[in-house]
Amino acid sequence: ICITQVNTLMNWVAEFDMWLPTETKTSQSEEIRFRSFPVHLLCDNHKTIDSRSKVVKEWYSEGGVLLLGYEMYRLLTSRKPRKKKSKKDSLLQPGPDLICDEGHRIKNSHASSQMLKNVKTRRRIVLTGYPLQNNLLEYWCMVDFVRPNFLGTRQEFSNMFERPIFNGQCADSTESDVRLMRFRSHVLHSLLKGFVQRRSHSVLQNRLPMKEEHVLMIRLSQWQKKLYNTFIGQRMEGGSGSWCSSANPIKAFSVCCKIWNHPDVIIIFFRSSSDSVVPPNMLPQNAVVPFSMDKSSDNTLDWVSGWIVPLFLTKKALLKLIFKIQAKELLTGYEPGRVEFSGKMVVLMKIINSSISHGDKILVFSQSLCTLSLIEEFLTNQFIPTQDPYQPPSKWCKNESYFRLDGNTHSADREKMINQFNNPEKKNMWLFLLSTRAGCLGINLIGANRVVVFDASWNPCHDAQAVCRVYRYGQQKTCHIYRLVCDQSMEKKIYERQISKQGMSDRVVDKLNPSQQFTKQDALKLMEYSDVELPIVDLSNILEETNDPILQETCQQCGQWLTRKPFHHESLLLDCKDQRLTKAEKRAAQKGYERDK
Repeated sequence: ICITQVNTLMNWVAEFDMWLPTETKTSQSEEIRFRSFPVHLLCDNHKTIDSRSKVVKEWYSEGGVLLLGYEMYRLLTSRKPRKKKSKKDSLLQPGPDLICDEGHRIKNSHASSQMLKNVKTRRRIVLTGYPLQNNLLEYWCMVDFVRPNFLGTRQEFSNMFERPIFNGQCADSTESDVRLMRFRSHVLHSLLKGFVQRRSHSVLQNRLPMKEEHVLMIRLSQWQKKLYNTFIGQRMEGGSGSWCSSANPIKAFSVCCKIWNHPDVIIIFFRSSSDSVVPPNMLPQNAVVPFSMDKSSDNTLDWVSGWIVPLFLTKKALLKLIFKIQAKELLTGYEPGRVEFSGKMVVLMKIINSSISHGDKILVFSQSLCTLSLIEEFLTNQFIPTQDPYQPPSKWCKNESYFRLDGNTHSADREKMINQFNNPEKKNMWLFLLSTRAGCLGINLIGANRVVVFDASWNPCHDAQAVCRVYRYGQQKTCHIYRLVCDQSMEKKIYERQISKQGMSDRVVDKLNPSQQFTKQDALKLMEYSDVELPIVDLSNILEETNDPILQETCQQCGQWLTRKPFHHESLLLDCKDQRLTKAEKRAAQKGYERDK
């Protein structure tokens, strides 16, 4: 049985057909190994219990491989059986092997994880490209699944490994903290060496073309600075009780990302909002004012002065409304529909146009669906660059010159779009817009060789997985990745947190020694902002520093939007060989672990 993400099921079927095809799907003359077992697929097309039971029954009686998603597995194994021998029993005793693809989904708090731990099978195999997403405890969950209690309880693992490794990961860590971190990283890596098999990108380098990954630090426009600094300033003044205080920056992130992507995203957000607001002149006689309407009040809700909020609104909807009204006041005089109100959008449009002019297809990833909608709006008002001067220009058109994939895209449509985009005969298909969460897993988009990560994610594996859509088997061109990060904003600090998380993963999983890049205080103070105007960057020698013509053109024509020269993302995660442990230190690390244990 193989359990995976829903959007990777068809990819698994395709891989089986490629490497172990049936005799009917290939000619007899080919020297290829055929599969002697059936592959059963249980997906969303099976709507009823009876149809799902039929697939499970056929698999259990005929043998072979059963492919299904995590949520489907949870639904089938959590239902009460109607018969003595039911499909639930078959799934809990599937045979010799249980394979969990995208195994970072296994977390103790998830219901599906608890059901998976009840499976009786000889072997458990977990596949994941990013075993450590946020913290070491998530890594422990996967190790504990394949080898229960090998690393002790959750609390024991936290005391012995998670806390020491985290405390020594920052540039301001004490010398003793750094030493203990290096020792415990070595011990943990050694303990897992017998049954954790790690294959990094190094095994692909001889079979794939080059990959260059650049980070572009983008300057905020004046409108963006006004919105961002006002919002962050009021949140900081609100103290720890404010809904977007420094104590809870995750809530502020959803607001700030709309600002640093483009102020128009806020307007799109207003359009899609369904919150009910009643003006005072339409107030019913029996209405009750839920908070003070006194403008002099110190209450945070005094922004809503002159409006009445229905009592049935949740706290989340009420806070959303407060931000909505405040932002409307700040946007007085703002003219929507202008690309130049966001440096990110200016740079993105330049990268897209330059890539197409050079004959390269491109992917654009964003976490925000509103941002993807705004990019579509700007594209529909522009012409597609043409390589043939005699060819009449045409405007961008969805499903003809570009595709969009997000969580609302049906799985059947998803496969059609991917196949058409990768088809080299499809000459007029240039761009693929994808939401980071929906498009970063389980799809091959080797038809493109350029990727723009439009906004940074809290979780570094989401952005890294997005990059891997093009940098994989079958790619023929040099791959270029562009990460757009707004300087003087929370996004820059989130990107720095990605470096910290990836550094922890490299130490434990790959046994590298990446240098510490920023202090613990920097990692925690996400809500800071600055009114300082950064100087214009000297990009006169950019032609000597990079061979990428698209990056050269972008720096030459959009250089005023950059706050520093583009730099390599990998440069922040270099393996510092001088920090590796000696044999004596390795022995001392093992003795210290045994003593503390």
